[in-house]
Amino acid sequence: MIQQGSFDQLLIRPIKPFWHFMIMRFNDAWIVPIIVRGSLLGVSLAHIQNDWDLKSSLFLVAAMICAVIINISLKIIIAASTFWIYDSSGLHHIFFATIYDLSYYPVSIYGAFIESLFTWFIPLAFVSIVPISYFISHIDMTLHLILLPLITLIFVTIAMIIWKRGVKRYESTGS
Repeated sequence: MIQQGSFDQLLIRPIKPFWHFMIMRFNDAWIVPIIVRGSLLGVSLAHIQNDWDLKSSLFLVAAMICAVIINISLKIIIAASTFWIYDSSGLHHIFFATIYDLSYYPVSIYGAFIESLFTWFIPLAFVSIVPISYFISHIDMTLHLILLPLITLIFVTIAMIIWKRGVKRYESTGS
């Protein structure tokens, strides 16, 4: 969008460029994965041996909301890199086809450095592994439960700062 010069269209519209960009990125192609993943989640939760109390239910909802927000924040950070890197498709591919796939496995198998990286700096463990560990292994995750909203807020803030700095730095392609 930035390379083609079409970002200028967002700047002259009456809605803020960020919200317009987000609306443009939400499309019909998201509906099927949401339905499939929601169905898989429902079936999985039905088979987990867990005492579903108010705390577990609230944590599940909060973890899902935080996971979505963290994912969106990471995507905003990668998308905003286009303001500095002419062709950021390689960065996008590295992150979403390589690094993101690592979050499908327990972070403990990678060693302390990668585990810390995915838990605290690129919080993919908070998106997938930490919530599931709470439900499956009944490990005391009180610290992680408290930090989940805080890490989500931090990543939203980082994403917005990077986006705003990128928009300020943006120079039109000119014609």
